[in-house]
Amino acid sequence: MSRLLLKRFLMGATLGAACLAGTAFAADLDVGDEVITVSPAPVKDGKATKLEVPEGTTLTVVKVNGPWLAVEVDREGETVSGWIHEKHIKPKSGPVAVAEVIPESEVTPERLTQLFRRALLSAEVDKDNDVRVEEGGVKVFVRVDKSRKLLVFLGAWHLKEQVSMEDKLRLMNRWNDDLIFVRFCVPKDDTLWCDYFLPYEGGVCPRHVLAAYRLFHKVMTGAPTTQDPDDIVGEK
Repeated sequence: MSRLLLKRFLMGATLGAACLAGTAFAADLDVGDEVITVSPAPVKDGKATKLEVPEGTTLTVVKVNGPWLAVEVDREGETVSGWIHEKHIKPKSGPVAVAEVIPESEVTPERLTQLFRRALLSAEVDKDNDVRVEEGGVKVFVRVDKSRKLLVFLGAWHLKEQVSMEDKLRLMNRWNDDLIFVRFCVPKDDTLWCDYFLPYEGGVCPRHVLAAYRLFHKVMTGAPTTQDPDDIVGEK
């Protein structure tokens, strides 16, 4: 396997693990954060159940250990300490419910726009039915490819006209070799294009989509400033 393919494989595996975790978000919580039970939740001490907390109960995180959260529950004036599994809870606040999964049939430009806006990003559906996300002056387009069940992240830079095609292709090859996650190409002499494909067959978790967007945006902003020593790239 080539170095480039290996790097892309590892990046895809990392994102896949985040999505397969589904509700595995306890590690993102800090001591003092509030959570809400989404189902009756047993409070454990080892294998023993000390009590069961009703659905809709607000709890404060005391400690985090993998998927388990240490909490303190008031029971008839007595504080009971124990552990609750993250599958029984959700964050009380935050822009995105990280345990959510978008069903395959609901992966649409409109649903993605809602997701990005909930994450406090500027997003809208454009005339081509792509989702345009703009952040820090950088535009990322997300296309729903229904025939292949793919989310396609797209971005482009303008290439300076006075630069030779040989130098432009050399830059493209260097970025493909040195940068992970995205694919670069030069479809015409004044444009450098990049894309990334995220499968959504069977559904996709919002956390996975946002993680892919963040990494793609990072490449879009960082590549021209750190990987273009010959000043070939113009405006995005």
